[in-house]
Amino acid sequence: KRIFSSLFHYGISKPQVGLYRVIGNSLPPLQSDDQVLKNVEYVLRNEPFFEGVSKKWILNRIWNETYFQLAYKILVEAGISRKDILISCFDVKEFQGMDSFESKKNYLSSIDHAKELGLSDGIVGHGFVWTVVLEGSTFITADSWIMMRKMFKSAHSSGLKWTKIPKHRVDREQQISWLDSETDVNTLLNHAPTKCESDIAFHKSIINETTTSEYTLWQSLISDGSNSCGNITNKQCKCSQYSEDYQNNVREESRDFAYVNTCGLLLQLHRDMDMNWLLYND
Repeated sequence: KRIFSSLFHYGISKPQVGLYRVIGNSLPPLQSDDQVLKNVEYVLRNEPFFEGVSKKWILNRIWNETYFQLAYKILVEAGISRKDILISCFDVKEFQGMDSFESKKNYLSSIDHAKELGLSDGIVGHGFVWTVVLEGSTFITADSWIMMRKMFKSAHSSGLKWTKIPKHRVDREQQISWLDSETDVNTLLNHAPTKCESDIAFHKSIINETTTSEYTLWQSLISDGSNSCGNITNKQCKCSQYSEDYQNNVREESRDFAYVNTCGLLLQLHRDMDMNWLLYND
């Protein structure tokens, strides 16, 4: 515990938190052609540096070679080391062997496989104390990271194997006027009051009770908010009172956003969506 308590001090030699982001296929009309990469570039340009964190990226089952090469180029030109770019290959034979449109759509859009890859790389490959796998369009402010690292230290001290991190989404295109490396959480909440599905951070000790192939428990942990928070001052997570609902506007229910001050906040950047297409294909 003494080792973990000092892991975020300046000058530390080895990062103890692995922060993975997944870049997947752009799937019009669910997303505009360039929306995914636009958001990735926005994160790379504007997100602040986090002490004690190793940022890594996963290119996940990208079927279009031109799109793959462009995504890879964006990362490298932004200064991301090639060793920090993981690739989950698009398997042509596996894809062609699928017998339904739904199966093929899930193969192209699901990031579950990438989450397993990131967790395996973070916990087994690097021994990070905490590993978090997020969508590529997720942004974290500097003060939110401070809250998150306090939560990680608290969760580590209390022996928790995972902890939930709340996430909100913006409903319109993000702008540099209100979202950059100096933006704070309070400003963020004014532009992103809508809570969406939280993400989970995993402690390295989870490897003692499950294998990486069994990380499909991700969604079951998400639905059980009462035991997945790093806040040990309360038996129940402060964000568990809010449902894991993509349409849950917490500003209409509460203005204190108490869970943000405890758990930090992830931001899902804007995604162009054709809602009529979503409803028709539900």
